Amino acid sequence: LLTLNHHYVTQYRNTEDLQWQFSRQLEMLYGGDEASFDIGENTPQGKIDEVALVLGYRQLHAGSALKEADVERLHSAIQRAGSQVRNAIFNLAYEVRRGNWATDKHLMERTIPVFEALVRADPKWHAAHGQLGYALKDKMFPDWQGAKTCLDRAVELRGERSDEGLYYQFNRALCAIHLDPGYPQTPADAPTRNSILNILKQARRELEDDWEHLVQDPESDDIRIWLQLNGSPRLR
Repeated sequence: LLTLNHHYVTQYRNTEDLQWQFSRQLEMLYGGDEASFDIGENTPQGKIDEVALVLGYRQLHAGSALKEADVERLHSAIQRAGSQVRNAIFNLAYEVRRGNWATDKHLMERTIPVFEALVRADPKWHAAHGQLGYALKDKMFPDWQGAKTCLDRAVELRGERSDEGLYYQFNRALCAIHLDPGYPQTPADAPTRNSILNILKQARRELEDDWEHLVQDPESDDIRIWLQLNGSPRLR
């Protein structure tokens, strides 16, 4: 349930419904008036929430990404938006990332400023860190270190709730492999090998029966190659 002010319907069924509502209503309210996106110390909460929603929607679904100045406005608005609004924006960005990471990386990369803003707004929200990590990993030119840092933090914040963020460890392992200085030419040095093996063991333990299927996927080529290069160690 998402409740804003009288301009908006009070709920949405799913993210597709939310997108449709935004596309019909938000542009009618704001059009192209950039001044309407400015917020200050005395801006009402309802206005802040509206600005966060409008700019978040435009970043993810408009014909082109936001200009740099509007990205700053987006970050400022999300920082001060209510939790329900942040959740709605997260859901929109999640769907764009999940639906486009393999087929339209330019569109997928538009989620990165949104997830960055959500992380800044709530530094202890593991899901925002995790989604930012996935997006940085799956860029046209991957940011392996940035992605691993985000996923490391997501795992730390998630704790023992391994059913949340089930693929964190798997993707941490892919990042760590690409950060291995010797890969793919030579075996890892002992500290690097032990670190990556530890992540892979955690991934296998959390994925359980899904591990064997997932590790045979073409997306797992780097894991298979790294394991072979490093003596095919057992992951039990």
